[in-house]
Amino acid sequence: MNNQPSIRPATVEDATAMAVIFNQYLARATMVFLPRTAADFQPIIADDHNPAFVTENEAGQVNGYAYVMPYSDRRGFNLAGEISGFLDENATGNGLGNTLYHL
Repeated sequence: MNNQPSIRPATVEDATAMAVIFNQYLARATMVFLPRTAADFQPIIADDHNPAFVTENEAGQVNGYAYVMPYSDRRGFNLAGEISGFLDENATGNGLGNTLYHL
C-alpha cells in the first residue's frame, strides 16, 4: 500500500466534489458562508493564474483541495496570494492539509 497522498492538478470535472467538500463545513462554520456549487469552482480551476490541486483517496475519489487566488489586483501585492484549502471530513488528521499547503 502506498502511503503517499495522490495529489494532482484540479480539472473542471473536480468542481462538484470540491463544492461538496466545502459545503460540509457550513454546518460547523462560525463565519457566514454561502453554499457553493460546481459553477463557483469552475472559473477558479479554469484560470491558469490560479494553481488548484486536489487529493484523491485510494478509491480515486477527491477528498481534498487547495488553490491560490490573487490577494489583490493592486500592483504592490502582485506576488501575494490567498490560499484556500479544504478536506473531506473523513480525510483530516493525517497531514494531508499540511501537504497541500506546502505544494
